[in-house]
Amino acid sequence: MPKPNTALLEEKLKTGTDFAATWKYFMDHFAEDGAFLSAGAPVNDPLLPQILGAVVARLTGQRATLSQVLVIEVPACQLLHGAGFAAGRMVGFFYFKKLDLGMASFLENLDSDRVSFVRFSSVRLDTGSGSSGLSLTE
Repeated sequence: MPKPNTALLEEKLKTGTDFAATWKYFMDHFAEDGAFLSAGAPVNDPLLPQILGAVVARLTGQRATLSQVLVIEVPACQLLHGAGFAAGRMVGFFYFKKLDLGMASFLENLDSDRVSFVRFSSVRLDTGSGSSGLSLTE
């Protein structure tokens, strides 16, 4: 199996139009690589559950909160990846912190093989009140 190529994954994420192929590249070259997996550690990242909940809400037209979420950070790549559940859907994701850009896959339901893919970006906003807001583009 080829070693993970972070630069190639970043390029596919930034410019790719076949999201299923980009996701497959991540799964085949990163998610199955023992060295990559052992380089990561669970983190508490409140931003990604917010982003993914907003994306699921847009996909389903109903409020969604990400639950049972596991976020793993690989510091050397400035990459977060993981999984969780929202609105009855299994959600997988990866997100490059330095790019503020990520991709998520959404399994329609646990009895289906239908998967939706979304590329998303985020921007932290200064709300003027000392707290930050979230802006989401997909």
